[in-house]
Amino acid sequence: MSYIDGYLTPVRVDRKEAYRTFSATTAAIYKEYGALRVVDCWQDAEPQDASMFHAEAARDALHDGNNEPAPDFRTAAGARSDEVVVFSWMEWPDKATRDTGLEKILADPRIQPKEGEDTIFEGRRLIAGGFTVILDV
Repeated sequence: MSYIDGYLTPVRVDRKEAYRTFSATTAAIYKEYGALRVVDCWQDAEPQDASMFHAEAARDALHDGNNEPAPDFRTAAGARSDEVVVFSWMEWPDKATRDTGLEKILADPRIQPKEGEDTIFEGRRLIAGGFTVILDV
């Protein structure tokens, strides 16, 4: 069964094209080391109420007297007002291929920031995790 790496990355709105270029370059490297698929998604700019993604009864439970909005990707990623969230995932054939591939990717000089290169996003703010697929329909 496939293995998925997932990422949330806050990126400044004015860095969209720079991110797209970075993404295309790194995607090719990920695929070279075994990733089957690399997907980056730029969040819609307009605010979204996360509660709209919950069933009616679940929406009611979200507002159990605290009046706090449902958490969303912007909140989870700590996006600032001039940022959107990039939601990314990489599909691997299995966890073993991912572990071997990721180790090689992170050591590959092509993936390292270049001296004096303008940063596209703050790496310390990237949220990442590995996931075992339990449903794929």
